[in-house]
Amino acid sequence: MYDRLTADEMRAAYALCAPGVGTMSRIVRFVSFETGFSVAEIRGMSRFRPLSRARQTAMWRASQAGLSLTQIGNFLSRDHTSVLYGIRAVENRMKEQAT
Repeated sequence: MYDRLTADEMRAAYALCAPGVGTMSRIVRFVSFETGFSVAEIRGMSRFRPLSRARQTAMWRASQAGLSLTQIGNFLSRDHTSVLYGIRAVENRMKEQAT
């Protein structure tokens, strides 16, 4: 459905994660490129741990870009509470890695 990002797009993609910038589809494409999972897999219902973590990363990046929980959830076919859980899971992993 979506092609992988080129090297030039990859360099530009980091700007997508800045606060207030980017759309959900671009963020998911970026996470897809980073993790090797397809956009369809990230948007899918699989609970395979590495895939779930990629999905949670997309949720966190989208929240950092200023998208609402409902917007993120609608794009990923998730409830806003699932999005909130995913964002918190990423933040907790970041705290654990920092210590």
